Amino acid sequence: MKKIIFFLLALTAGFYLYQQQSLENSLVVEPSPAPTETEYVQEEINTQLILTASENGQTALELLEANAEIKTKDYGDAGVFVTGIDDVESNNESYWAFYVNDEYAQQGVSQTILESGDIIKFIYEEINQEEL
Repeated sequence: MKKIIFFLLALTAGFYLYQQQSLENSLVVEPSPAPTETEYVQEEINTQLILTASENGQTALELLEANAEIKTKDYGDAGVFVTGIDDVESNNESYWAFYVNDEYAQQGVSQTILESGDIIKFIYEEINQEEL
């Protein structure tokens, strides 16, 4: 169990560092207004699902389950992680990155408690194999 938790923490840290470097290297883009309902964005490189919490105290998992068909994997104390959204599943090359209010999430969806107005994003991103 400790090995799994250590692996997940190391994997999360790697994704976080990759994301930080990607953000530093990307162009500045004006933020769009907060969505008021479920919004799907299809781009050439990645797919996104953006949701806005409508009440305090719900988990990101509850909000996601109410708005999409999902697949998850439970890692016990590390929480539940999303492996598929609406028939788009993680694989060895891409995964569903999870953001809360435009910050890379520090917990799994089952452990992230939201406040009304919080915006969660799931972005289907490529895994940078060089950083693993």
